[in-house]
Amino acid sequence: MSKEHLQSQLPLYTILEEHRQQERFSVHVPGHKNGLNWPNLPAFATDFLAFDQTEVTGLDYLHAPTGVLQESQALLSQLYGSKRSFFLVNGSTVGILSMILGTVQKNDPVFVMKNAHQSVFHGLAMAAATPIFLTPEMDEEKQTMVGLAPALLAEAIATYPAAKVLILTYPNYYGQTYDLKALIHLAHAHDICVLVDEAHGAHLIVSEELPKSATQLGADVVVQSAHKMLPAMTQAAYLHVMTSRVSERKIAQYLHQLQTSSPSYLLMLSLDIARQFAGTFTKEDWAYTKKQNQKWRALFEAAGLMVWQPDDLMKLIVFKEAVSGSALATFLEKDGLYAEMADATKVVLTLPLLKVGQVVKRPSLTQTMASLKEYSAASAVLPYGQWQPVAMSLLALTYQEQAERAVESIQLAQAVQRVVAENITIYPPGIPFKVAGEVLTAADIVQIADWRRKGLRVVGLDAATTELAVYLLD
Repeated sequence: MSKEHLQSQLPLYTILEEHRQQERFSVHVPGHKNGLNWPNLPAFATDFLAFDQTEVTGLDYLHAPTGVLQESQALLSQLYGSKRSFFLVNGSTVGILSMILGTVQKNDPVFVMKNAHQSVFHGLAMAAATPIFLTPEMDEEKQTMVGLAPALLAEAIATYPAAKVLILTYPNYYGQTYDLKALIHLAHAHDICVLVDEAHGAHLIVSEELPKSATQLGADVVVQSAHKMLPAMTQAAYLHVMTSRVSERKIAQYLHQLQTSSPSYLLMLSLDIARQFAGTFTKEDWAYTKKQNQKWRALFEAAGLMVWQPDDLMKLIVFKEAVSGSALATFLEKDGLYAEMADATKVVLTLPLLKVGQVVKRPSLTQTMASLKEYSAASAVLPYGQWQPVAMSLLALTYQEQAERAVESIQLAQAVQRVVAENITIYPPGIPFKVAGEVLTAADIVQIADWRRKGLRVVGLDAATTELAVYLLD
């Protein structure tokens, strides 16, 4: 049977539909009883709940699959070329935690990009690792953090030769990529395994015109949020073990420990559907998608907006000189268009992958254009500014020391040379500026105050009192 034919199959849907068609009497969980106890909702909602099953006879169990879930995950593995692939029903977060806990030992030095998702930092803390934070290169024109410079990784390896794990984020939130293959090659040359948070890249395999996926570039473990760019439900994700440099058994063990013991069949069904969608996506589908994407671009340009196309062609960045990103996002919402996120200067849109013939409505941007005319340039938010972060940094307190220290709240202005007790994260796009356990310098405090003046949300700092949590001094 050809790969194309195999990927067209939907084993999980097939067995759930067979189960639904049979006359059955639910005297098991869940308590909605196939939608019976949702009587006041439209029929489509209650019909949908008929697929929300548990591990009854004829179905399968995610944590020890021997039937349809084993088959579905095998199809996923075939599509991405992995040694083994897993369905995740607790989001990419559980995949990231499991790949870290399954590869990192207590006190192990670990290289990690500073623009990582919060779950990476949580995983490092749970593993009691010794993180070595590496700051990505800044795209000054776009005001974004992109990728890690190979020269910085080489310097880090020379400085900390005992490190055996490198954790990367690829692509970034804006759809920008970097030379991931070079970093993986450098890491592997020094016996360092590479774990990649590819939350925004599950779709990269559908066309050769898209950047290569980490699954195609030699990464050892890759975690993907299938719900971000593929048609899976929110919270549905994939984990791929790509090589033998890591312990498949340990990662599977942590997935078993950390994922719910009652996995949602609706989420797992959506993961199978997303896999089939990607596995049957044709060149004709891609050509059609590109054509539709061009219409999105034309729509924004006709409204007087500037458009930036990042490496990932399924993302589009729109902006307007002297207009803040948050204001522009609000204007777009008046026309019914809700963006993925906005930062100080721009708005990020994730465009839909489409099969030939699928139609997506586009709004007129009349309200947006009217709002732009009334917008005062004086209220515009300025760019992030010339922030020059340290290229390589360590925690001032280990995770164990942090667990043993008491915490107090003080004013931001008084926090010079104090160790922060909570991550200080700038939203959007949610990148930690300081991680719990790092020292706050005078320059850091000036930078945080500047970001607040520009309207950015600083999580970890009380917006009303400007207090933050720090560890008590000895």
